[in-house]
Amino acid sequence: MLRFLLTRIASAIPVLAILSLVTFAIIQAPPGDYADYIRSQLINQGGASFAEADAQAKAYRIEHGLDKPLPVQYLNWIGGIVTRGDFGYSLYYNKPVADVVGERLPRTLLLALVCHLLASVLGITFGIWAATRQYSWIDSTLSAISFLGMTVPRFLMALIIVYLLVFQFNVSEIGSFFSPQYGGAPWSWAKFVDLVKHVWPVVAIATFGGLA
Repeated sequence: MLRFLLTRIASAIPVLAILSLVTFAIIQAPPGDYADYIRSQLINQGGASFAEADAQAKAYRIEHGLDKPLPVQYLNWIGGIVTRGDFGYSLYYNKPVADVVGERLPRTLLLALVCHLLASVLGITFGIWAATRQYSWIDSTLSAISFLGMTVPRFLMALIIVYLLVFQFNVSEIGSFFSPQYGGAPWSWAKFVDLVKHVWPVVAIATFGGLA
């Protein structure tokens, strides 16, 4: 068992290395960087002159290592992850990436656990039901449902559900866990019901995809 685990871990290392290279290349593919965005914001919204905005953009680029060659930036990023567990700095949220992930990880794990339990309970139940009625319409229907859940991309199902909610049912609160009045409120039954109303599409898509 130990040998199997070590083999699996060792085989994952080159895959992670390739993924990191692809991710870094995609991020760097668009022209410019975040310092250019800061410069344009200072000029367009802050009323700064080009020289002042460019000076602040250069200072930001030097502070965050964006002035270095791309191979050096990549090695610094990977070296920080491997040696210090430092995944870098989020330019969008203006905080370390580890903090951004840490804020969302508990909710993500809880959501994944709920989806896994639902998919397991429903999948096993449907499997027993179909097996005891082999070649019947129930067996065929449940087999088709599980086949669709396994083959249809989840992002496509998500797009379809979002389209139906927004354009057919006029739902405006998309992408949040709670309604505005429950955002900072203490937990209550009403807040839990509001949470279910917001997350059911995610749970449904993940559960449907795991039924097979």
